[in-house]
Parts: sequence; C-alpha cells; structure tokens
Amino acid sequence: MTKVQVHIVFKEVSGWEYSGNEFVGVFFDRKSAQDWIAESKHPHKYFIETYEQPEAGTAHEVFA
Repeated sequence: MTKVQVHIVFKEVSGWEYSGNEFVGVFFDRKSAQDWIAESKHPHKYFIETYEQPEAGTAHEVFA
C-alpha cells in the first residue's frame, strides 16, 4: 500500500484582532505548494507542513 502524503500550506497572520496561523490549502506534491507560495504577494508569510498517512487509524490534530 502506498501512503498518501499531503503538504498543507499555512499563512502567518498577525493583526489587531487575531494572531496565528491561517489554513490556506492542501497540496498533494510539495513542488505545487512551493510554486503557489512563490507566486503569492508575500511568500515569506507562508509555510508548509507535510503529513503522511499513518500506519493505522487517523492522524489527530493535523491542523494544530
């Protein structure tokens, strides 16, 4: 069985009312995520977290 790997893009957000990480999207290959970030207006504010399908069950707190 081939494990599924996803690359989740987040944006660092800071403002008067809210500060933290904002979910942007899920990509199934890292190159697509990197290309999307490179084309954004402020690429330095984005980061990628990579997750791989676990052996059994579900992964918890993926978006933590």
